[in-house]
Amino acid sequence: MIRLLSPFIRLIWGTWSQPIPLNPHTIRNIAICPAGGLGDSITILPVIRLLKRISPTVTIDIVTIERNAIVFTADPDINAVHIIYTEEDWKKLRVNDYNIIFVLNWIHISEWAIRAWKIGGYHSIRVTPFHGKKYSPLFSFQANPIPNPQSVTDIYIALVEEVFGIQLSDQEKNSLPYSMTLPQSALDYENHIISSLNTQQYCIINYSLIHEKKQWHNEGYCAVAELLLTMLPHHTLLIIAMEDNIKEAKQCFHDLSQERCVIVQPSKNFLHTAALVRNTDFLFTVDTSFIHCCSAFGKPVFGLYIGEKHNTQLWAARNVPFAAVETENGNPIRTLSTDKVIPPLERFLRQYIVGNINA
Repeated sequence: MIRLLSPFIRLIWGTWSQPIPLNPHTIRNIAICPAGGLGDSITILPVIRLLKRISPTVTIDIVTIERNAIVFTADPDINAVHIIYTEEDWKKLRVNDYNIIFVLNWIHISEWAIRAWKIGGYHSIRVTPFHGKKYSPLFSFQANPIPNPQSVTDIYIALVEEVFGIQLSDQEKNSLPYSMTLPQSALDYENHIISSLNTQQYCIINYSLIHEKKQWHNEGYCAVAELLLTMLPHHTLLIIAMEDNIKEAKQCFHDLSQERCVIVQPSKNFLHTAALVRNTDFLFTVDTSFIHCCSAFGKPVFGLYIGEKHNTQLWAARNVPFAAVETENGNPIRTLSTDKVIPPLERFLRQYIVGNINA
């Protein structure tokens, strides 16, 4: 009976004897399991930089779904990106003998904990930033909550601090770079788009129709476009839209100057459109993946958020000029009126964009 139950006992109790904090120089292999979307994957890039800083020889692997893998494939600090297609794929990774598995996600915690155990077995240390007593037996370590985190990235950094017993100053934390690496194909796409413009100065509107709750109305998009064209008279306005939304985007911005308002040729590769963020002077978006791109490239950004679960705080831009308007009580973004968005947007542009460009 004991022999039959031993795998379950090891799953629940096997790693609690592992000492925390750990000596980073004794760690050989680390697996990181990011969850969520592309933007969520971008938020963990500073954690990768921190891990390589405290232990330069450590090997870091990413275990993720196909959609998110593109963020990491060109990253020089990543040893390998393992794409998971089936539940059986988790077990195949156990041969890598990971010392620590970071589960950096906020949903389906039990499922991710079991997957982490499949990867590392009872010899690995499974850690998570999630806090909840019902999940504590499934992990070797759960970080203590930090007061008033400025973004989800701060929570991830605090987790690494606790695991390895280190303490960073605010300046050190803020200086951790995203260092988002772009492949040559993305740079070629960027050059192709920019070379077709009448001016090298441009700003971006991300016209997103991906998630129903994040869809805004065309009246609002047009008002934002008109404001940008007025306040930035020497800029081209790039409209980024998905391939399936080009028709709607053309209808939305039809009455604006076709010379100054350009709908960008879509690309199915997210990093291609992300490359355009590198040289923009400003970005407006309802999609947080582009907000995190702005953090990676140091660009000012204004966003619209669904007002629930501290969204605006946790998924905010980091270390760049940033402002946002959020809905009430978790309502969809389409409930935001134009009058609620334009005044704060105009103030933001005057404070961070217009003066800096004129200077």
